[in-house]
Amino acid sequence: LVPDVNGFYRSSFLEPDKLGYKQCDPQANMQAVENWLETIGVLGGRRHTPIVLVGHSMSGAALFYFNQRKWSNHKVGRVSLAPALLMNDVLRKGFYNTLGIGIWAGNVLSLNAVTNKLSPLVVDQLIAGASKHVQDVHARVFKGTAKATLANTFAAMGHAKAPVTTSGWENMKVLLGHSDRLVGLSPMLDLLVELGFNSRQMRVLLGDHYFFSVGRHSRTLHAESREIAFEEICRVVEMVK
Repeated sequence: LVPDVNGFYRSSFLEPDKLGYKQCDPQANMQAVENWLETIGVLGGRRHTPIVLVGHSMSGAALFYFNQRKWSNHKVGRVSLAPALLMNDVLRKGFYNTLGIGIWAGNVLSLNAVTNKLSPLVVDQLIAGASKHVQDVHARVFKGTAKATLANTFAAMGHAKAPVTTSGWENMKVLLGHSDRLVGLSPMLDLLVELGFNSRQMRVLLGDHYFFSVGRHSRTLHAESREIAFEEICRVVEMVK
């Protein structure tokens, strides 16, 4: 099951111009997925049904905000690939520098600034590290998504608050790319330690933000990393069976 991110592509908001970034942040994305799974009878259905949630980047960040009380009937596994948890100045600086927006650490991020600078160039920079296939998918999705939604989503990543819990990370793994410009490796590792993750739950793979997406420019690094990422997902599936 692969849902769209809040407001993206065919899951568009009815009035995107009236949105705030809180409708597009990682917590809101997780709530939307939970509501959807509840509606189709997966969440809250047959007791002890094992469920594994896998997310990359924005969706990887959303997995840190799932509501444990809602999932009490299920054994849940989570695999977060290069999560864009950008709730402090250092991470925000790295994110917006990568996008070419030029927001520096310590500045107050205004939604207008993001909206005015949002352009195809920004989108190109966001997906530059992916394979041609992944780039084409991103281009189609971004083209079909309201600019206000994109702007709010970028703003939300900078405004997102850290998860309140420092426990409850059982059956969760986080995979990071060693040269990820979108998600700073060292700050991300420090954040995971602060949240209560242990060494067995973290893994650094060779590659950038798209370490699982094999293209001509990344074949030697990403091919093996993609296999490892798939193996880690399978391990989590076995853990929750």
